[in-house]
Amino acid sequence: HGDTARRRLLIVGAGDKGEAFLREIRQGARLPYKPVAFLDDSQAKHGSYIHGVPVLGSLDALPAVVEKSRIEEVVVATPSASGTELRRIMDLARK
Repeated sequence: HGDTARRRLLIVGAGDKGEAFLREIRQGARLPYKPVAFLDDSQAKHGSYIHGVPVLGSLDALPAVVEKSRIEEVVVATPSASGTELRRIMDLARK
């Protein structure tokens, strides 16, 4: 059934956890996700690719990326995210 049943996924956090999560999705055929992009507040990572998935910018780009890339689900892969940061991500995702 290919990509049609897979939800378009945005991963917040292009560090080790985000990369590990992407690998897990790719290896676990039963996970119904198509990773489309990463966001990360580290400017050094912007414009790079992790296993072929682009890092499109910082968290502030979240509403635009969700709309432009037709994101259906957002996963936070930043273990150090505080409650405040998680709320900010949720607010941006709702936009």
